[in-house]
Amino acid sequence: MKRSDIEYILNRLGTDTSKMKRSGDWYMVSCPLAPWTHSKGTDLNPSFGVREGTGISGVNCFSCGYKGGMMGLVREYARYALPEGRITEEEIQQLVDYVIIAEDEEVEVETTVRIGPAPVSQELRDCLGVYHPYFKERGIPEEIARAWQLGYVEKFFDPNTMESMNNRVLFPIFENTGARLELRGVTGRALGDDAKKYKNSPKDFKKADYLYGEWLRPEKARKIIVVEGPIDVIKVSMHLLDNYDKYGLDYWVVGLMGAHPSSTQTKKLIEMAEEVIIMTDNDPSGKLGKKHLIEALSSSVAVSAVAWAEYMKDPDDAADALGELIDGRKFVLEDKLAKLLKY
Repeated sequence: MKRSDIEYILNRLGTDTSKMKRSGDWYMVSCPLAPWTHSKGTDLNPSFGVREGTGISGVNCFSCGYKGGMMGLVREYARYALPEGRITEEEIQQLVDYVIIAEDEEVEVETTVRIGPAPVSQELRDCLGVYHPYFKERGIPEEIARAWQLGYVEKFFDPNTMESMNNRVLFPIFENTGARLELRGVTGRALGDDAKKYKNSPKDFKKADYLYGEWLRPEKARKIIVVEGPIDVIKVSMHLLDNYDKYGLDYWVVGLMGAHPSSTQTKKLIEMAEEVIIMTDNDPSGKLGKKHLIEALSSSVAVSAVAWAEYMKDPDDAADALGELIDGRKFVLEDKLAKLLKY
């Protein structure tokens, strides 16, 4: 996990990172659990360390003795802070999602040689095309779900890989090889109380290497709308198709499958787009993702962003206003020039 991700998470847990110091691979800062686990309720002499690196970042408090990973820290903080109203369940879920993406995107490439990616199991393949009431609840009709090959799995377990998926709606991710579409992975969204909102299959499938919906992009489409999740992609694509006379084949939408772009995803966007229209969620994580996209893209392609109304959370929440948001987008460069001229 990168330093910027570590700082973001710790700040959301109430820790001031302005005086964070580096010691080898560790960043030392005040313990987020200090109000409950330190005898004086504070950590004036920072004793809490977070290891920077790829994949899972270890944490260790040399004062209260807490050890684990960043995900465990978020859950431990929630155990204390939720009853006191210091944080909401929604905010905890946003942090959990953030940690999953931040750790997933940075896992080092395997040094062992394997011919081709691990295949999606036939059992999961057979679950694609199953229409679940969840899709109807989210406003996705059966014919649209069929076009995207969405599915549902009640119970899946592979004894060879110890991989499991239970009670999840499925979103397949394809790659257009030119000759045909190849199924590269499946991400499953939990419908029950599973602690992990999303699971990927195969286990080593990296969502950060793909953009959801990129395989359906019309070749002519050079104005690319970027959203977060698969549902957002599908709902925005439905709007584009319903208003074909207005958008034609010039616009398409893809999803990060998270809030923050990987380097692979930004390279793909630069290759396919003349303009990238940012429509990440209207929450702290989405706003940070927007910042990362602007930083990665603005020197290579035109970048614009939708102007969310305060009551809007995401594209699904703003379904009736998608046209207004897309048409009323602001170009990043224009905003920068306007501010410079103002002063």
